[in-house]
Amino acid sequence: MKLFEATKDSSFFFRGKELYDWVKTNLQDTTDYLYFDNINVNGNVDKAKYAYNSGQMLQAASLLYELTNNPRYLTDAQNIASSACLYFFHDFNAKNEKSFKLLNKGNIWFTAVMLRGYIELYKVDKDDEYINAYRKNLEYAWKHMRDKGSGLFNSDWSGKKKDHSKWLMTQFAMVEMYARISKLN
Repeated sequence: MKLFEATKDSSFFFRGKELYDWVKTNLQDTTDYLYFDNINVNGNVDKAKYAYNSGQMLQAASLLYELTNNPRYLTDAQNIASSACLYFFHDFNAKNEKSFKLLNKGNIWFTAVMLRGYIELYKVDKDDEYINAYRKNLEYAWKHMRDKGSGLFNSDWSGKKKDHSKWLMTQFAMVEMYARISKLN
């Protein structure tokens, strides 16, 4: 869908829609609208759920809605968004702060991909619930998730566990999320 937006080449639109339908049919968990990770060469579905899988489909559904005005895609996006919030966030009581929905510890790059999906949904439905959850997480991360000496981010959003080594992809993903959030109204 992004290639179609950039080029206006309709083959990208039709291929993107075809891929969306295939992934939805073959990898969506119909019990919660989230997406499994992959299908291996033997046809077995890896039932792991990662933020980037559902985030990509959330973004695709939002873009398809924006391009087609078909309410089915908006419903898909909103269902994914709600379930992803339940699955990839948890209630967190921070010391000296109001409780909020904290992102689960995991691959930060996957979390950044999921944010892209939430941003696309926000552009079409203007519901800022999930954007505000990310904002709160990023504010909290700035204060509690970074190493005191280097300023680099750890992978535990609560700030309780420190990583022994830092992954560059984590740092890039955090920068991406701060940049994307800063561009929203």
